[in-house]
This record gives sequence, C-alpha cells and structure tokens, in this order.
Amino acid sequence: MSASPDVSPTGAAPLDETLMDAYVTGTLPPAEAQQLTDRLAQDPEARAQVAEHEAAVRTIRTAGRLAVRARLRRLEEELTQRQAPTGTRGGVGGTAAVPQLTVSWRRRWVSALATAAVVVVAASLGVFWRLQPGLFLDRPALVERYALPEPGLPVLMSESEEPADGAARRKPFSQAMNAYRLGRYPEALAAWERLPVDQVSPDTLNYYRGIFLLRMRRARAASEALATVQRQAGSALRARAEYYLALAQWADNRPDEARRAFARLAAQPTHPFAHAAHDLLPLVR
Repeated sequence: MSASPDVSPTGAAPLDETLMDAYVTGTLPPAEAQQLTDRLAQDPEARAQVAEHEAAVRTIRTAGRLAVRARLRRLEEELTQRQAPTGTRGGVGGTAAVPQLTVSWRRRWVSALATAAVVVVAASLGVFWRLQPGLFLDRPALVERYALPEPGLPVLMSESEEPADGAARRKPFSQAMNAYRLGRYPEALAAWERLPVDQVSPDTLNYYRGIFLLRMRRARAASEALATVQRQAGSALRARAEYYLALAQWADNRPDEARRAFARLAAQPTHPFAHAAHDLLPLVR
C-alpha cells in the first residue's frame, strides 16, 4: 500500500501552518520550539516546509510595505493638489484651514492603509507560503535556521561527591554547558575558555568553541576553530565539524568554499547532516 500523501517519508504528519508561523516569528514556546527543531534535524520535508513558510512571511511583509508606500505617495500627490490656492473661501484667509484638513486626512489614510496591509498579510499567508525556500531570506537568518542545535555534553547534576579540587576544576565545564543550553552563548564561551587544558580533548575544546562563536555570529573565529577539528582525521566530531565549518564559511561571506563543502557532505548519505547540506546547496550564493 502506498503512503498517504498527507504523511511525510519519516511517517510524521505535515506541519501545521499555525505552528510554523509561531516558529518563524519566534513566538512558539521554548519547549515546543525545541521539539520542532529536533524534528527538523531529521525530517528534510519538514525543513522545506518551514523554509518555504518563512520565505512567504517575508514576501508578504515586503509586499505590504511596498503597497503602503505606493498608496502614501499617491495620497501625498492628491493632498498637494488640494492645497493649491483656489481663492478665498468664506472670507479673507479662507485657505488657511487647508493644511489642518490635510493633516487630519493624512492621519486617517495612514491608519486605514496600515490596517489594510495587516489584513492583506493575514489573508495572503496561505497563498504565498509555497514559494521557493530561501528566495527572500537573508544569509544570517538562514545560517541561524540551519545551525541545528547541538545537545552539548552531559554535566554532573551534583558535584558534592567530588573532591573539592575536582569540583572546582569541573565548574567551568558545567557553567559552559548550562549557559549554552540556555542560549547564553557569550557566557558559555567565557566559561569554556577557563577550562583546564587537560580536562577535554583538543578537538572537543575547539568544536564547542566553534559552536559558541557561530551562535554569537563571530563567523571568522568560528571557522578557524572548526577547521582545526575538520583537519583531525581520527576525531569523532570531525563529520559534524565539517557541516558547521561550511555554515561558518557561508556566514563569513565565503560562499564558494561553503558551496563546495555542502556539495561534498550532501553526496555522503551516511553523513549526519547530509539532508541539511542538500537543502542548503541551492540557497548558498
């Protein structure tokens, strides 16, 4: 029996438009946003839906702004014509009331046009959301969208059973990972840099340094850290570092390097981010 057209290849139902709208506008509760992000990491069809929806939202907003500007220009021309002197009305200085009338009318029109733009956005959302993904998305937004969340390293729930010196040595590690999971990336990086050099392996140190820096939009520094991991053939983090390195290169305005890297990863079916790399290829420019 063939699969239902309403179910993705992963077996999950298509995403609800209300859910996607909350996700792309940042109004989805954190727990639900994390669940959806986890699904996007594994479901290329869902990623395509979200990318298309975000493109549609941006398209509609842009179209609404352009429509309002055009109407305001026409209104300005009309009001200018009304202000042309036509002789006295009701006595000397009768035309003095025209500017006051103009301001009143302008306020009414601006309010009406703004309301109309909102209505157009809401009514058109279901029509435009099928646009090609990334058509109107800027590079920083796409980098953030495809910088799939790393779970981080486990930390001890309690350090009370450790010797005092051991707990003190591990404190920066716990602080870094806890801050990272809370989205406090500068704090995470500052704690990570205080780690004793013998507490984690060099590839782990540079990998998470690169992840924190990428989240902080410090693309050049992130690419330098991730490149050191990518060059370590025996590292268990190498494959993941390759993907984030390509993202950092793209964020650093090096699209040719990023495109070659994404093409290489997309051609490896067993790579953990092969699907994401494939989706990004047509967007990197």
